[in-house]
Amino acid sequence: MIVLMTSLGHAKRFNGAEIKPQLAQYMAMIAENNHFSGEILIGRKGQVVFNQSTGLASIEHNVALKPQAKYHISSITKTMTAGLIVMAEQEGRLDRNDAVMKYVPQLDEKFSAITIADLLSHRSGLPHHEGISDYWAIKSRLVMTRAQTLAVINAMKLKFTPGTEFHYSSPGYYLLACVLEQVYGQSLAEIRRKKILDRLEMADTGQLDSLDIIPGLANGYHLVKSERKVAPYRNYSMLTGAGDMYSTAGDLMKWANEIHQGNLLIHPDWLGFYANDALDDPSDRHYDFGWYRQNKAPASRYHGGGTWGYSSYLGLYPDSGITVIILSNVSRLAIDEMANNIEQILFTEDYKLPAEQTPNHGKLYNISQYTGTFIGPDRQMVLRIFESDQSLYAKLGTNPAFEIFFKKDNQFFAKKINIELSFKSKDNQIVALTANRMGQHIYFTKDNQGL
Repeated sequence: MIVLMTSLGHAKRFNGAEIKPQLAQYMAMIAENNHFSGEILIGRKGQVVFNQSTGLASIEHNVALKPQAKYHISSITKTMTAGLIVMAEQEGRLDRNDAVMKYVPQLDEKFSAITIADLLSHRSGLPHHEGISDYWAIKSRLVMTRAQTLAVINAMKLKFTPGTEFHYSSPGYYLLACVLEQVYGQSLAEIRRKKILDRLEMADTGQLDSLDIIPGLANGYHLVKSERKVAPYRNYSMLTGAGDMYSTAGDLMKWANEIHQGNLLIHPDWLGFYANDALDDPSDRHYDFGWYRQNKAPASRYHGGGTWGYSSYLGLYPDSGITVIILSNVSRLAIDEMANNIEQILFTEDYKLPAEQTPNHGKLYNISQYTGTFIGPDRQMVLRIFESDQSLYAKLGTNPAFEIFFKKDNQFFAKKINIELSFKSKDNQIVALTANRMGQHIYFTKDNQGL
């Protein structure tokens, strides 16, 4: 997905009665146009303001989704893992500046400089799943023991010196789970249950076992070329602490309320606690202890999640006490796009729902002229345009591809996310394109030499 953040228009006073019809209209729109199936919950200062479900829990049996269905929450799991590390530090069991090898001595010596804080903020240098050979084809489907998973991690190569750069890494959060199990002498599932779930009465949240039957769990589906398919199988043994949980919107609301109030994570200023561990970064998006941090107004802490069959998002707005929860039983949804639109509904006075565009079905000659690799400013973004089954698709970096549709002349738009692409030609050759989204324009030059 492409996430091009922009500042809000005129801020508005929060009005629960006013936003309910707007949110309901938006839900209907994304269900119709973006294949959304799931639940959205908006809370404010501990109270539910909006809670609605749409779609099917089972397409096969035509069973409708209802509020408080269970979903895989994938990487939202990291917020709880980070919270447990904070608790362990407050109890004097560890220090965030400790070397990870102090608690996981099985690690290779090349990882000796990695600290707990590096893992929490994705600054360890460890790769994500791209650093694991045959991950999606083989290892993601296997039941892996701790020893086997650590052997896989030991085979990784660091992408950079620990503490110097950012690179998102789920294996890093697996190591945090190992640290917690070492200092508490229990499994992570037991620690989470005792320290968080039982104390917050989150009875509908738990650890995933790929073979267990979980009552109330919505079936997962995967979006393939605008058609929902049965989601591929994935085993969660390598995702302990990183993406191995299921939950409901109601339970996540309890977790969000706890973060807002700070009763469980005892610290005089939890926002400052997280912010203090960020490297100098001029961007609007940072990742601190288990949360992305958005500094532009309205300031927020958030985390998304995605796995086969499920998409999720949890966002907290500390200044207003607002919580946004999006849970879906469809994967490859532009969940960040949805969260951004909901933020606009909540906080922007003059926000208008995105207008639906219809493709121009006129003859599009020489579709292959638009294909190629396009390089963004400072060569930091790579956008690939490619053809498949006589349709055009766009793919930014490692994000999922999305189909683009002909509008007119050299202009295309996407249905999955609110973006337009305008191609520039010279001497009858495409030489560049501009990505236009929500008032921002990013210029890409076609790479004719190869990266």
